[in-house]
Amino acid sequence: MDSLADNINEAITNVEQEKSDEAEQELLEKLQDLKKENSDLVGWLKISDTDINYPVVQTTDNDYYINHNFKKEYNELGSIFLDKDCSITKPTANYLIYGHRSNGGQMFETLTKYKDEEFYKDHTTFQFATLDDVSEYKIIAVFQSQVYYKNQDVFKYYFFKDASTEEEFDNYVTNIKELSMYNIEETANFGDQLITLSTCDYHVEDGRFVVVAKKV
Repeated sequence: MDSLADNINEAITNVEQEKSDEAEQELLEKLQDLKKENSDLVGWLKISDTDINYPVVQTTDNDYYINHNFKKEYNELGSIFLDKDCSITKPTANYLIYGHRSNGGQMFETLTKYKDEEFYKDHTTFQFATLDDVSEYKIIAVFQSQVYYKNQDVFKYYFFKDASTEEEFDNYVTNIKELSMYNIEETANFGDQLITLSTCDYHVEDGRFVVVAKKV
């Protein structure tokens, strides 16, 4: 995958700089080539000035890519993966994407740069490309949370994958805005495509660090 990954990284950079249909088409073609190596591929995520520049995969089992890499080899770092209950092809309201943290800075370790408000101010957007769409996402909330016990009556961000009503969508947005570590004026409205990036955090037991953005 390494040479293809380098090519995709170059293609995403071209999209960011040129913002042209030709650059986007080149990126989509390279993603289709990569999908031939692993049919679980659903997209590519890149955040500037971090080490996050990875393929995003999805299976029917959320446990699999916790400890398997893109080549489906056992690896404790796992992969960046989309929740099994989300859909790219028939877009669910929220793409919930998980990744481990690593002392070596791999996977979602550098997502935590967003704990620094100054970093956020310089990096308010990031790129997420699916197999048929190249999009920029603008951040609307950055917060810490945790995995709660089932009987705890609290907001659990990780349960939100789709919204059948405007009320359901607005409830999610209201909660994440209230949790946000600093004020972000940008918000989202029913019908917007959201993406939620989630990784481990160590402020509490089973802590989580979360960045939510909307499609521009």
